Amino acid sequence: MRLRPREGYDLRIESSTLTIQPYAFLRWHRDVEGNSVAIADFKALSDQLLIESVLLIEQYDQQPLNFLVQDYAVNYPFTYHLEDRLVLQPFLLANTDQFDSFLV
Repeated sequence: MRLRPREGYDLRIESSTLTIQPYAFLRWHRDVEGNSVAIADFKALSDQLLIESVLLIEQYDQQPLNFLVQDYAVNYPFTYHLEDRLVLQPFLLANTDQFDSFLV
C-alpha cells in the first residue's frame, strides 16, 4: 500500500497516523523509486476492511504546478525517451498497436 507522499526537498511529513481494522502487522520499506510502501499482514478474517491514513504535510514549493513540459511532450501522443520507458514500462499499455506508439 502506498499511503504517503515521497518526502523531498520541497515536501516534509509533519505527522502521520495510520488506522487499519482488522489489526495488521505492518512492514515498511522503500521501493526502487524511494516511495514508502507498507506490507500489511492480517491474522484474522473480517467482513470489512478499514484503512485510514491521515497526514499533515508541509510543502515548501509555493507553486507546485509551475513546471516545464519537455518539447517532445507538448503534443500527444508523444514518444518517451529510452530512460523514461525503462521506468514506465509496467504502466505502458500491453496492446501491441498502442505500445508501438511509445517506442522511439
